[in-house]
Amino acid sequence: MTKDKIVKFAVGIMILGLVLQGGMYIKNRAGITAVSRPETGEDDIEITMRVKGDDFNEEITFTLDEEKPEDREVTKLLEQAKEEAMRDFLGENSAFDWIQNDVVLKENYLNQTVQAQWKFEPEGIVSKDGSLMLENVEQDTTVTCTLELGAYEKQLLYTFPIVVKKPDIHTTGGVRFFIMKALEEENQKSANQEEMILPQAVGDLKLQWMEPVSYVGFQICFVGIIGGILLLAAQKIDERKKEEEKKTVFVKDYPDIVSALVLYMGAGMSIQGAFSRIGENYKRKKASTNSRKPAYENILVLNRGLSDGRDVKDLFEEFGRNSHHPAYKKLSLLLVQNLRKGNEYLLEQLEKEEQNLYEERQRKQKTAGEEASMKLLLPLGGLLIMVLIIVVVPAFFRIQI
Repeated sequence: MTKDKIVKFAVGIMILGLVLQGGMYIKNRAGITAVSRPETGEDDIEITMRVKGDDFNEEITFTLDEEKPEDREVTKLLEQAKEEAMRDFLGENSAFDWIQNDVVLKENYLNQTVQAQWKFEPEGIVSKDGSLMLENVEQDTTVTCTLELGAYEKQLLYTFPIVVKKPDIHTTGGVRFFIMKALEEENQKSANQEEMILPQAVGDLKLQWMEPVSYVGFQICFVGIIGGILLLAAQKIDERKKEEEKKTVFVKDYPDIVSALVLYMGAGMSIQGAFSRIGENYKRKKASTNSRKPAYENILVLNRGLSDGRDVKDLFEEFGRNSHHPAYKKLSLLLVQNLRKGNEYLLEQLEKEEQNLYEERQRKQKTAGEEASMKLLLPLGGLLIMVLIIVVVPAFFRIQI
């Protein structure tokens, strides 16, 4: 981002802040006659206002309650809660006069808008959490259920009967009751023994006991599969990263290689002599610094091939393929064309390539500078926005915009 853009951005933010501040000042001067309540079902809010009188000028904080519905709306709300409670009450049971399984009791209905309390007569048949105490049911028993609903200081009382059936071995609840009863009896019988014999039948129902199935093996398999996938993905990412790093190293040395070729060929050397001189300079530098550069290593391979009398065209093509970057393939193509058109043509093309590389380097430096400016600007912009929020938002709440 250029300096002008940074200045325009800062000025724009300042103008926005001044406009907001001016609007709030004008509205405050006009005065406020009312504040908006939270809608029904929302939390109460605290409001801070500045109050002015003849000799009074202070800030006052007060709590504003939610908007309360009219009586007929509350009555309708309680009726809807009663219908929801009746729908949920039966649970797995089929009818109110045939209760064999636990019933469903809730403390709140209609998204916690309406509170509920449950009572049962006689006591000891249905617990407060809705579970049946079948050990107290020796015969079919009628239980009177009382549901008390309350919302916005208004109550609704609803009473209805249910029939809790005597435990039946052929129902889910009954089977569970008789199994638990048989286990309790067997536990008491074998209290002085090392083992407790599990009941093999309750009534005419035969039982088969098994330990809960453990899925640890499947979980380990799943972890292995996911782990394998993640490892393969990590390996791919690592390979891609290494490939990118290799390309980065090659592209970093490319401008220097092109400049060296232009320099030596401009001094009258052949392309083979230029590569030979570059390779010799690299070997001396590598011996002193012990640093290895892949692009220059490929030049050494090229020079060895030339010394061995291999075909020059093949060597130039191999040099382009082994350098892992399109720029070297372009250079390889220029070298092959040079075999037909001569050094003068190659030198001209290399000089153009050197100029293009210089311009590209300038563009990258400019882009990097703009990115650095943006990185420096972002924290400042974020800090400015935070200051605006700290100043503006409380003021908005105070004047209820």
